[in-house]
Amino acid sequence: MVEKGEVLFQISLSELEEQITAARQDMEKMRLQNQDILNSRNQEQQDQATARNRAAEDYDAAVLKGEQSIAEAKSAWEAAEGALREFLESSADERLYSQEQEISGEGSLSGQTDDSAGGEESGAEWEVRKSELEQAAADAKQAYDEAVSSNDQNILAAKRALEDSSKGLTLDSTLEQNEITRQRSAWQMLLVKAV
Repeated sequence: MVEKGEVLFQISLSELEEQITAARQDMEKMRLQNQDILNSRNQEQQDQATARNRAAEDYDAAVLKGEQSIAEAKSAWEAAEGALREFLESSADERLYSQEQEISGEGSLSGQTDDSAGGEESGAEWEVRKSELEQAAADAKQAYDEAVSSNDQNILAAKRALEDSSKGLTLDSTLEQNEITRQRSAWQMLLVKAV
């Protein structure tokens, strides 16, 4: 039973004002947190775009550098093989010429010297030179093979970096959670004001 004029409850305005102030502060805190989260997401997107662009540039550079290295190594290999081929052809031409000279009987007996020792020496020199040119060609071939292998590895690494830089951003629901909390705080503040 309640009689007329009887106090049912009392509301302290200072307490309500404290609650309203606290709710406003919470809302402002959530607004600032949300702004920080948005700024962080924007920065992360910019960083990811920068990383993706750099990875694409690195990939293109790796392809170009690899093609140049392979072309240079192939050119050196072809030059070394060409030098060997020229040496063998010129040696064959010289031997053929010498054999023709001997068969035709050209050269006087008085003008000829004993070339048996010189022939052996020049034969040894020829073998050394041939061996050097063969080694140079083999080394150039190996350098070419290494350039191709290195190119494949560099392109694979650049391709993987490009793929990694294209991955999506990490999903984070903090912004949405903060917005729900902010809206609830706004409703609570309205209810306190209504009382």
